[in-house]
Amino acid sequence: MKLSYDPRWLGPTGIGAVAAALIKRKPVHVELLPLKYEGKISDPLSPLKLGAELRSLKTDVFWSPGFIAPFHPRTPDVVTVHDLIHLHYYSWGHKAYYNYILKNLYEKCSKIITVSECTKKELIAWGGFKPEKIEVIYNAVEQSFNVDVIPVSLGYPYIFYAGNRRGYKNIFRMIEAYALSKLPSLGIKLLLSGKLDDDLRKMMQQFAVNGMVETSGFIQDEDLPRYYKGATAIVYISLYEGFGLPILEGMATGVPVITSDLSCMPEIAGGAALLVDPLDVRAIATAMNRIVDDSDLRASLINAGLNRAKDFSWNQSSEKFWNIIDEVGKNE
Repeated sequence: MKLSYDPRWLGPTGIGAVAAALIKRKPVHVELLPLKYEGKISDPLSPLKLGAELRSLKTDVFWSPGFIAPFHPRTPDVVTVHDLIHLHYYSWGHKAYYNYILKNLYEKCSKIITVSECTKKELIAWGGFKPEKIEVIYNAVEQSFNVDVIPVSLGYPYIFYAGNRRGYKNIFRMIEAYALSKLPSLGIKLLLSGKLDDDLRKMMQQFAVNGMVETSGFIQDEDLPRYYKGATAIVYISLYEGFGLPILEGMATGVPVITSDLSCMPEIAGGAALLVDPLDVRAIATAMNRIVDDSDLRASLINAGLNRAKDFSWNQSSEKFWNIIDEVGKNE
């Protein structure tokens, strides 16, 4: 079977990691054909250009690892829709593009894959798609995230946030809650992945936590598990997610996780994380205090998290994915 796909999504992002994990486990009977189109993912004409290239190829199935479906490809197509974040926290132009372009393209797709039941329900409510059109395939973590990882040594204790700093990631409230908690007085810092920027400097000054909030700079994939393992806790209090991979990464390394009670995060946590209202700064601060003070709670969360992480497997997820690709290729 020849599977063409959009390679622009591969790279050091969450979607890139998911795509790479699935491709890594490709069955031997599948031949991968990356499309040649190299335009920006944000190019609004991407569906047209993908469709035009596909119409010139002899391929059995096309797969888009992220959001962008082709226009009139004349090939059975599968698209992975990780979330509908663009309908909530991006511009009116993004919302219009989804409502008037992508919704129609998704309707014509052979299958839509998403990464949580929460997102599947949102897709059905938004697009009116039939439930059987949408398949849920959970993300997972590679075996490098495990309880035996050697923790990174930074010279200070810390709670850790890994991810970007877009508005819906709720960094402002995270820092405000950290400032309200007892952690600064205990010498436990807040470590954020990525570089220090002007917005972060302003937040640190506003809440008087200069010297207590640190940034890691860019972390190589092979080093990321060590940053998780070295943390006192993982804090991931986003306002919206399609999956929330850092929840699982923290659990798999044996670190207690604080996360939101919104969107898909309770689904992924599965009762093995400390859930908080991400809009309630005092509740977030209280959770930070509890994770430090209550040794029984820590032990319980660590044990529950390790067990919960076992429910997610790239081998199982990739088997389901490639079975769907086979089914689409045979039936269309």
